[in-house]
Amino acid sequence: MRLRWGLLGWLVASAALSAGCGPAPTGTVKGVVPPCPGPSGHVLPGVVVSVQIWRGNSRVETLSVGSPYSFRVQIPPGTYRLTAGPLNLPANVTVKAGTVVDADLYPDCG
Repeated sequence: MRLRWGLLGWLVASAALSAGCGPAPTGTVKGVVPPCPGPSGHVLPGVVVSVQIWRGNSRVETLSVGSPYSFRVQIPPGTYRLTAGPLNLPANVTVKAGTVVDADLYPDCG
């Protein structure tokens, strides 16, 4: 009888502990990151832009974005800075759980 209660107690405790567990809440950041056009005035085929997501001084994510140069990523709530190389202007965003934030990284091709 003691073994049964021990096993039953363990199962009840496990169920209670796991009820609060699950995936961590996230928010979504989406945007566009168009590259500068080449000499012909059009974007060269096959160009990939690297988008980096920073929280403070720590890089938390790197995305490789090709045509059509849009991205969407889920990250934990917090304040982030998105960068995409020397020509694309950075964006600062605050992500909240369950929300979508726009962060377009347009280039300064001038």
